[in-house]
Amino acid sequence: MHKILRAPAFFIPAIVAFGIFAWIEYSFSNFGLTKGNLGIVTAYYELAMAVLTLVFIPVFFGLSVYKIVYFTSFEKKDGAGILGSFFSILVTGCPACSITIATYLGLSSLISGLPFVGLEIRTLGVIMLIASTVYVYRTLYVCHRKSA
Repeated sequence: MHKILRAPAFFIPAIVAFGIFAWIEYSFSNFGLTKGNLGIVTAYYELAMAVLTLVFIPVFFGLSVYKIVYFTSFEKKDGAGILGSFFSILVTGCPACSITIATYLGLSSLISGLPFVGLEIRTLGVIMLIASTVYVYRTLYVCHRKSA
């Protein structure tokens, strides 16, 4: 594991991904507004999802780039992390206030109609992101042979 963490193919993409997604979280999140509109439990749940997103997105992107650089392989199953990353940042912010990335994509009316105002999408995205990060890590050194 230390070998992976020291490799520039891991830590440079991880730092860049962390910077980009930390900026997105900072720009769109407003804890006080979420707490006032949706309640304290939802606000802390949103905060927990933000922390998980900021931990696993850099690790996923770092491991993926490491795998591509050193093994020149990226499988379809690895792509679930990209989709999970998208879902986990789609509803970042205060969904009840329409201050999310989904608003800019024109999806705010769809998300505001959901029972938990988009938190279910974020939870699904974080679960997909964690699962694909674990999968990429477990299959990092595994070579898959194609049968003839």
